[in-house]
Amino acid sequence: MSGETSAETKRDLRAEILAAATELFASQGFDATSIREVVQACGCTKPALYYYFQNKELLFLEALRAQVAAMDVMIVETLAAGGPLRERLKSGLKRFFQYVTENPSSMRLLWRIDMDMQSQPDDVAREFAGTRERHMAFISEFFQQGISRGELRGDVDPTDCAIALAGIMDIQIQLGMQGVPREPERVDATFDLLFDGIAKR
Repeated sequence: MSGETSAETKRDLRAEILAAATELFASQGFDATSIREVVQACGCTKPALYYYFQNKELLFLEALRAQVAAMDVMIVETLAAGGPLRERLKSGLKRFFQYVTENPSSMRLLWRIDMDMQSQPDDVAREFAGTRERHMAFISEFFQQGISRGELRGDVDPTDCAIALAGIMDIQIQLGMQGVPREPERVDATFDLLFDGIAKR
């Protein structure tokens, strides 16, 4: 027999459960969050939650997968877009920071995992250990494209450029999570400082 009631089937209950779990896991962490709290937050029953997610570990893993997938889509689409590198990256960063602004718990959850991988459930640690490295490889590829197309100086290292950009983004994200987001034009200005230093003259 299904764990859903007829009222629950009219909702996108799986998405609602994931949203509530993301919020709680982001603010409290895995250990401090209970299934009871998730159920109360999304207004469903425990059987309905277990219909979609067999246990708390799987719920946590699926919440993380959803956020990593959203990041992957933004990075890959920015990488595949046409046009000058600077404009593509600016457009991608604008889209990224808009997502972070609209989904603060999502980024807080990813940060929690990234900064404290050792304390995560084994399945989470195994699956997400290489996420940052994979994203850095994507960003390095952006800069390699710029070098190959003659938009960037030939003597710059794409990995160094990726690290510099990641540092800029990390600080902006931290400020946003602390409630002091910067104006979009200031973010652009910071990015231009980096890009002007590596652009081919």
